Amino acid sequence: IADSLNRIAKLALDEGNFDEALRRNEAALALCEEINTDFGITLMLNDLAAIHHAQGNDETARQLFIRVLEKVIAMQSYPLLLDALLHLATFFKDRDNDAYASRLAHLIIASENSYHHQKADAQRILDAISAPPSTEANTFPENAIQDADILDIARDLIAYLSTL
Repeated sequence: IADSLNRIAKLALDEGNFDEALRRNEAALALCEEINTDFGITLMLNDLAAIHHAQGNDETARQLFIRVLEKVIAMQSYPLLLDALLHLATFFKDRDNDAYASRLAHLIIASENSYHHQKADAQRILDAISAPPSTEANTFPENAIQDADILDIARDLIAYLSTL
């Protein structure tokens, strides 16, 4: 049921119906909390952060992203971490922090465990950035990033988000 509610929330978000997206996602989160599934809770929090960001509630989104990163680090759930990094790349792009958005997008593309759709979404973010940095520090060879590297970067990202 929570998965269905989350899918409806994503459709509502895509249509710009933020209130419906928020309501459906919060209902899905409540169900995940009721059955105490860390994976589901983290997934719903990640999507909730994206909804708040889309609404312009960046402070709430930032706080939720920190919670998501803390949870995925504890769980060591790399697919969820990569999804969170995708949302964060969009968050930084929309806040005109193209350097950080570019670094995260390149990281996703270079990850050994990112899915094709995650790489494609990361590439769309790079394409949307007007002048992506091309320095070596912001690009990685495809599939060169190991899971442990991503966890370290996520820890650094929590510290960075805490300063915003």
